Amino acid sequence: MAFTDEEKRRWHDEKLSRERRPEPGYRSEPIAICIHCQNPFGINEGVISGEVALCDLCNGD
Repeated sequence: MAFTDEEKRRWHDEKLSRERRPEPGYRSEPIAICIHCQNPFGINEGVISGEVALCDLCNGD
């Protein structure tokens, strides 16, 4: 027996509501150490080049 589009949509919506979990705050893994403050930071939290790594706080962003 095939389901109608409305039944599929309703089933999908109910399934999503049962599985809905709070979104975790995204924080990347520390992969670099700031040359200025010596704190580790993730790839989306600063500037990383071949020679130097500078976190957003020390960079003024």
